[in-house]
Amino acid sequence: MTYRLDPEDEREIVQAMCPKCFDTQSCKDLGKDGVAKCAECKVDCKLIYQMQMLAKDCSSQINKNFYRILLYSFDEGYGDRYFGIEAKNLYEDKEAL
Repeated sequence: MTYRLDPEDEREIVQAMCPKCFDTQSCKDLGKDGVAKCAECKVDCKLIYQMQMLAKDCSSQINKNFYRILLYSFDEGYGDRYFGIEAKNLYEDKEAL
């Protein structure tokens, strides 16, 4: 049973990340092309999934404990196609959302 999903705004599940310094920023101000440049490194950012799920199961149902499941897809082969699609700007791509 999923207890909570963060971020609460599902459009923030995808973030723009700098591949050099690993800084992330919201896709809110990006266009449909999803292109952003890192303010410090001046390189193109790539879109990644960045989310957290808090879940309970039978063993943790009667206490305050829960499982924290993190998905930070910073590299190919590590969750970059977690939902069956590559990360896209969810503010602009309503179909992906």
